[in-house]
Amino acid sequence: MDVTIFQHFKNIEPYFWTKEEIDNIKDTFFLYEDRYFTINDVNYKWKYINEERFMDFNIPLERGINIVVIHSGFASWKILPFIKKIQSENDKIVYVVLTKLVEDYWGSAEFKNEELLKELSEIKNVRIIWDVPFYKLNNFIFSPKVQIQSYFLIGKFVDVDTYYFGRDVFLKYPKEYRIGFHINKLSSKLRYNVARGLQNYKNKNLFYTVNSDCTINTNRNDLNELCNFQTKLYDSYLQYKTDGSGTTSNWYMRQFLEMGIKSEMEVVYETSTYTDDEKINELWLVKWNEKTIKHLYLGKPFIHCDPIAHKLMYENEMIPYRSLYTNELWDIYDNWDINRKNDYTFVDELIKNIKWLSEMDESEWSERIGEATRIAEINKNKIDNLIFNTSLMDIVKSDIY
Repeated sequence: MDVTIFQHFKNIEPYFWTKEEIDNIKDTFFLYEDRYFTINDVNYKWKYINEERFMDFNIPLERGINIVVIHSGFASWKILPFIKKIQSENDKIVYVVLTKLVEDYWGSAEFKNEELLKELSEIKNVRIIWDVPFYKLNNFIFSPKVQIQSYFLIGKFVDVDTYYFGRDVFLKYPKEYRIGFHINKLSSKLRYNVARGLQNYKNKNLFYTVNSDCTINTNRNDLNELCNFQTKLYDSYLQYKTDGSGTTSNWYMRQFLEMGIKSEMEVVYETSTYTDDEKINELWLVKWNEKTIKHLYLGKPFIHCDPIAHKLMYENEMIPYRSLYTNELWDIYDNWDINRKNDYTFVDELIKNIKWLSEMDESEWSERIGEATRIAEINKNKIDNLIFNTSLMDIVKSDIY
């Protein structure tokens, strides 16, 4: 099979080959020249185009199978002519991989438009490989590798890779019976309701923090009274002024050292799985961001703050940590209707679950966290397999053959 691929020319990150197969590519690295190599039964032509042309979507598609890996942010108006071009050149089959940027949706707000997604789904010679499992379109193919890979080595934006490469530190750091739960911005009803439910609750086994240096929190009295934590970790004015989010540069490295390695498990709230923002709640935008992925990288057990983030565990082929849930919260989460919105009735059971975890006797805790840690090891190995040993070329082959 012959394939023409367009991917950032300095980036050999393995979307369409495995880590082991990178050796097939290294000897072909010549700047400004197309690269030719063969992996198994696939003959690749890695077409050279400069960065400016790439991000302008001035991509010279060739006859046959083309793969385009969109790797960074772009102006939404630039991709529309590219889409029209693909549609008019029906002698070409084009696979477009929409990789995920931090706090961004495939690089452009334009893709928050359901009508555009539906328009793409009608183009017969296009396949979109993406990271959204709940929203089904004719030619959109979900793969858990896309978002897991997208956050690996993405230090250009944040230091999420700190959690991946910090595994040994986490595993070797001496930990006591402790649950971590850390909220930066009280910017949604869910976070607010959870913080209100835990207000004034103190337990030595729960390391629970709400950022006291975030102006989003401190500029409102009803939020300010929920803040309980002040640290240099959050003091953005030590290094530079920000929009008031209250975080410093090297935020993930500091977070890892001060918060990540000291707890045996985490309570994880996600940004875009269950919010009062109607647009984000739409199913074509529902997926994890780094908040879940960094703990999967680390091999650290956790529970989610909302049922949709929980259900994404199954879609992404991960195993939830059943031993850390009460029967009541587990039943709510596992049976939640993914179309159900603006319903926060589960929060009371979530608060009970957090308190239950914090207050159990040492022997029960040891048994439950031991089982969760065993599952975390399995999930960690699944993550490694997705990053290093899985190729999206298998999707292309199965689609064609």
